[in-house]
Amino acid sequence: MKLKQLQALRAVAETGSLQGAAGRLCVTQPAVSRAIIDLESELGVPLLTRTARGASLTEFGASILKRALLIDREVGRIYDAADAARGAAGGSLCIAITPVSATEAFLDAVTAFAAERPDVRLSILELRRAQIVAGLKDGSLDIALYTEYGLLEDAAPHYRLESLYEIGSALAVSGGYAGPLDVSAEDLQAQRWMVLDAASDESSLMRVLFSKHGLAPPARVLRCSSAYVYANLVTRMDVVSIWSDAGAKVLDERLRSGALRRLNVAGGMPQGVVCLAYPDENLMTPAARDFIAWLRMALRKPGSSAGVTVGID
Repeated sequence: MKLKQLQALRAVAETGSLQGAAGRLCVTQPAVSRAIIDLESELGVPLLTRTARGASLTEFGASILKRALLIDREVGRIYDAADAARGAAGGSLCIAITPVSATEAFLDAVTAFAAERPDVRLSILELRRAQIVAGLKDGSLDIALYTEYGLLEDAAPHYRLESLYEIGSALAVSGGYAGPLDVSAEDLQAQRWMVLDAASDESSLMRVLFSKHGLAPPARVLRCSSAYVYANLVTRMDVVSIWSDAGAKVLDERLRSGALRRLNVAGGMPQGVVCLAYPDENLMTPAARDFIAWLRMALRKPGSSAGVTVGID
């Protein structure tokens, strides 16, 4: 099996034809066709469905492509490691965070890292936990920070997980809510909720809260994956919203203005842990290793876990 065969398969998948793949790879169409045929012959399974309109991956071909993408990313990291070994300060670093992870410590670490390693191609993505886990598994993310409400030792079979600090949470409703503010889990089950994570995500705070009380999750759940839109909609709609302790300042301002009202939950809210996730240290790129060092340094500063841009979770 050759890298060029896997690259040809990826190019066909992305362009939809052998001709398009040839143009993408700057080779002839027969060269792309031969690379795919040789790979199919070696594996003994068809990888493409060829038609007059182009070519598409078979089900098995699609499964191979997922592994090919992972291989391609690791090849790129080998080149980054070689650059670092030669003294070059380039490479790439892709970091994923949830809104609650955008603390002052994180911002300080990014600022210091960017100043120290200006040639690194840095990407920072705001994603939800399920997206982050998928990215860590397929290798598209180098580092991630997110909140974990389950057991840490059971949460990460495909990557390392390091606890940074604990964080609490609160529930709120819009200022127009006329019901009682002291509520039970059963009361909350009957309410309509707005959440950032998918309602089916077993690790989300909403699901963990109801699981803690042996209850099914609410039947009426709206999802808004935009943190900015979420933070504004929950003041206008009759929904239960979730706020992390890191967003206490924002929440307090809205409580004082009357835009939101806090709910007091019998039995309290689940405690979360903001975690740092990364691949095995032996596979970590030099850029990722350096950033984690800067982040740990920033977290050692007093009060560094407080203060976020958008305080919801």
